Amino acid sequence: MTEGEAQIPGAPRVCVLGPLVLALVMGPLDHAPRAGEEQIARTASLAPGGSANRAVALARMGLNTELVCSIGVDEAGAIVRRMLATHSVDVEHATRVPHQAITAALGFDGDRALTTYGDLSAPSLKGMLVPPDALVGELGVLGENLETIAKWRRPGSLKGPNRAGSDRTWVLAECRWDPTGRWSGDDLDPLEQVDAFTLNEDEAKNYTRKADARQAARQLLWSVPEVVVTLGPRGALAIIDDEEILLPAAPAHTIDTTSAGHAFSAALVCARMNGLGARAAVSMALLASARSTETMGSFTHAPTLSELQRWTRARELPEGYDAEFLDLEDPHAREEEPPRADPGSPDDDTRDDSGFEAASSIADSLSN
Repeated sequence: MTEGEAQIPGAPRVCVLGPLVLALVMGPLDHAPRAGEEQIARTASLAPGGSANRAVALARMGLNTELVCSIGVDEAGAIVRRMLATHSVDVEHATRVPHQAITAALGFDGDRALTTYGDLSAPSLKGMLVPPDALVGELGVLGENLETIAKWRRPGSLKGPNRAGSDRTWVLAECRWDPTGRWSGDDLDPLEQVDAFTLNEDEAKNYTRKADARQAARQLLWSVPEVVVTLGPRGALAIIDDEEILLPAAPAHTIDTTSAGHAFSAALVCARMNGLGARAAVSMALLASARSTETMGSFTHAPTLSELQRWTRARELPEGYDAEFLDLEDPHAREEEPPRADPGSPDDDTRDDSGFEAASSIADSLSN
């Protein structure tokens, strides 16, 4: 356990596997970038992205979270490591690499465009001796670890039952856009060791060659027990425990969609680890996704359970939603923090939690 991390007694253990980047997020822009033109972004943030978004979103939901990724020993990697520790993400099993991968994300037209530099590989899970209660990762990286995952999913592989009522690791697979355009059915082979598969409507139709989300979800059920297809501003379609659920999107004032998918998955995992039913789990995921779009940036703006509960109580929910998660107890809940100092005072310096001030010293210690 690294400095700044804390285990929550009794909370499920979730492992996140996947590539990690240091993300510079800017926007919303008035329009897509044009050659030779400079736009001034209204907001910006610098924070870990990729698998870090999933890990922080899960940790903020009150789950003990471990991140298996590659972190650079350079200054960018030092920023990543410090910020992950600040948000209680365990990086004990992270692999050290020479240079941290970096992504620039520009938000416009309610979406974003990404440009990335660096190695996006993920280390093996073989170094983890104790299976987690849940595992989250994209199809590709799960496929590279099927032997280990199969062992974790054998009945009795865990020392005790997790919150989902199982004695083996529960696995959520996310989909990654296929830039080759092939959308090969072989990519879905890892689903044999997966409990739930989340993907967007275009990804579902591309993989199944079906005309709509429902047909695609039904086709995918031949490979995985639970399928959740996100429909963007139209909500989500899920088939879980043989129940077909179609819910509209939750109302939100959308500024940046960068963290929406990660907030969705984190809430879905939290709901399932706490034993919530299918409709309640999808409702919670849609609400978390909507809440995350109302702020700029993808790291610290994933809602905590308490924040999501307060935000939800202040809104009229769409028809069909099940807000059972409002009864869950947030292990992170604490008394209200004292008011911040007046703007401009030394105590109000927003750089305090940025990780910049410790970048050089952490990089030196990692490289020794």
